[in-house]
Amino acid sequence: MTDRNQAINFEDKLSRFTDRWAPKIVAQMNDYQFKLVKIQGEFVWHRHADTDEEPCGVVNTGNAGGDMTAANDIWI
Repeated sequence: MTDRNQAINFEDKLSRFTDRWAPKIVAQMNDYQFKLVKIQGEFVWHRHADTDEEPCGVVNTGNAGGDMTAANDIWI
């Protein structure tokens, strides 16, 4: 986890992974995670019935599921 007073270097964090559509956590505040993701190709449209993408544990593909569903709680 990142120290709460440390600035996040996005260039460094993005250089640490190459996979697409697999969000990585760079910080957390209370129950909200801040994530970076590399994208390529078509976006999988989906929805989350009770929230947007912010709370911990939310599946990145929401109700759509499928091959593009990424593991949760991967920190970089």
